[in-house]
Amino acid sequence: MAPRPALPTTETAMAGLLDRERIIARAGFNRWLVPPAGLAVHLSIGSAYGFSVFWLPLNRAIGITET
Repeated sequence: MAPRPALPTTETAMAGLLDRERIIARAGFNRWLVPPAGLAVHLSIGSAYGFSVFWLPLNRAIGITET
């Protein structure tokens, strides 16, 4: 019976995760797509937080009660 291969340790798993081939973009990758995607994510998340600033004054102006 052949011996079982050793389970990968945390060090070897992290080494595989951070290999140069995994962290460097391939030749066909368009780096200009990253900033607009990041901007879209930040705007969508920030709009929820920004709207929460105006929620209470807007409710008071319209006359909505919280009951």
